[in-house]
Amino acid sequence: MTAAAQDRQDAPFKQGYADYNAGEYGRAREHWRPLAEAGHAKAQYGLGLMYANGSGVPQDDLLASQWLRKAADQGHAPAQDALGTLYQLGRGVPKDELQAARWYRRAAEQGLDTAQYNLARQYDFGRGVPRDLAAAREWYEKAADQGYPRAQYNLAVMYANGDGVIQDDARAMQLMRLAAAQGHRQATFSLGVMYAEGRGAPRNPATAFALISAVPSPDEQMAQYLDMLVTGMTSAQLAHAKQLAAGLLSNGVTEETLRRMDPE
Repeated sequence: MTAAAQDRQDAPFKQGYADYNAGEYGRAREHWRPLAEAGHAKAQYGLGLMYANGSGVPQDDLLASQWLRKAADQGHAPAQDALGTLYQLGRGVPKDELQAARWYRRAAEQGLDTAQYNLARQYDFGRGVPRDLAAAREWYEKAADQGYPRAQYNLAVMYANGDGVIQDDARAMQLMRLAAAQGHRQATFSLGVMYAEGRGAPRNPATAFALISAVPSPDEQMAQYLDMLVTGMTSAQLAHAKQLAAGLLSNGVTEETLRRMDPE
């Protein structure tokens, strides 16, 4: 494709992208459909997502899989990852964990963090590939190093439990903090538990209380754990814990707010 031809495609694609992000799905489709039919991989991927999610079009898994495959066959990593998910769920294609793992791998090898995480889970749970915790750790590490919070959390669990790695609470806490600072709900709770139990850092019930209090929409297990913490605290400790919790609720769980709670 010549530079001029590429420019002619890039302009309507970018306009469609802006329309899509603005929720103007019909206009996005008008821009993308001709490009997709002409073989534009990003436009094919965009159409695939629209049909998969029912964004501006009737939800249609078959059409989603067809458009995603066209982009995936051209090496478009996000489309390969999305197609892998369709195979894993059996949406628009027969459910096939082997095909899911193959498509995840193609995208993961291009460095896509979500695909690296998805491939790691295939190895972690033995779906479409033999269960291999060493391979799971390797792919979780790649995604975690790119800042993907789900991978950071799953890798933290591996280190906390010693699954496929040498048990290491300090490393587990480091990863839990990274995931919690990005809003990962379970990581925030688990980080609180680690502070409560003194795993990876000195025991600190006040910090534990603050973190668990900051978990959005806590489930029954989280609420019960919080109640258990309260019963073991003095009134002064509880007052301090509530002060820390108020700070997290106001400012959110971030790397900065976590640093502020660290002992001097």
